[in-house]
Amino acid sequence: MSWRNSRFSIWRLLASTVAIAVGFLSILLTAGLANAVPPTRQPNALPTDPFIFTDTLGGNPCGFPVLLAITTNKEILTTFTRRSGVTSIHTTGALKVRLTNTVTGKTIDRNISGPILATVNNDGSVTQKGTGPALWVFDPGVAPELPRLVIIKGKTESILGPGTAFTFISRQGTYEDICTALVDRN
Repeated sequence: MSWRNSRFSIWRLLASTVAIAVGFLSILLTAGLANAVPPTRQPNALPTDPFIFTDTLGGNPCGFPVLLAITTNKEILTTFTRRSGVTSIHTTGALKVRLTNTVTGKTIDRNISGPILATVNNDGSVTQKGTGPALWVFDPGVAPELPRLVIIKGKTESILGPGTAFTFISRQGTYEDICTALVDRN
């Protein structure tokens, strides 16, 4: 399984990786300071062009292509580097998307603002904990109790790695099956 199975945060994780690299670089440049490094804050750079949303295998989780366009991105990544070497990235702020069934043209708008807390563990794995609405895409069999393209409104926890292994640990709250929502009933 791959890290792209995790919530919409494939893009968030990519942006978080950049934030981690910046955080580590700032630590190296300030290694002589005795005080803790203050957190860094930066906008979350997400794709500006619409794209077909697929699972890690390149498949359409709904059986039809789903176009994803970001309509609002006011997310901020706040990166904390602990003295223990553990790095945490807290993603907050508005994130809204438009999802389109490219076969029927049916479109829905959704808020997927989270927030999410990603912690880079000492073994290189990343633990993600979400507490709000989040868009997830799963490869077949990863979360068999859930739809493959789903918005979960509530608490979630997952682990990426070490390496490319992905484990969806838990969810609490409600969910919306996005494939069903995109089926044109007219």
